[in-house]
Amino acid sequence: MLVVSGQGLLEPGLVGVWHTTAWLDLPGAPRIRRRTVPRTRANATFDLTDVTHPRRVFADAC
Repeated sequence: MLVVSGQGLLEPGLVGVWHTTAWLDLPGAPRIRRRTVPRTRANATFDLTDVTHPRRVFADAC
């Protein structure tokens, strides 16, 4: 298993390279505001802003 970290890994040119991707919303992390939010490109998104109640967020269009 290879684990690679960094928000740039979800850029359009790299997003298809990985089998599985995850976006973690962490407490105190700066919010990224771009035309396309990287969290929508990840296979799984997790909200860890409340460390006592972590949860998976489904950020699909449904």
